[in-house]
Amino acid sequence: MDSGDPGWQAWDGNKRAWSWKGSQEGLLPTTLIEVERYPGPLFLSHGTKDRIWSVEMTRRLEQRLQAHGHQPEVHYYEGEDHIPGSAGENLHHEYLIDFFARHLCD
Repeated sequence: MDSGDPGWQAWDGNKRAWSWKGSQEGLLPTTLIEVERYPGPLFLSHGTKDRIWSVEMTRRLEQRLQAHGHQPEVHYYEGEDHIPGSAGENLHHEYLIDFFARHLCD
């Protein structure tokens, strides 16, 4: 996370979204998740007007994955917020169902 990023928010330790094996101790906001080690297909999506997480976070993740030889499937929903509107949600579901159909039915 980057305090210069427009989507950055101060971290509240009481609001951790994740736990691992029942603990949150090793999951500080600055802890890198080594997603580039995952060998399978990856789907990323983000609304360009997201007020919770800056779209730049997903753009950086996309670049990081590409730098490690991955080609994630990435969809940016122009003008959509963190939770897209009806049309954006329908489009997202179409992309997601197609992704699962291609990668879970192999």
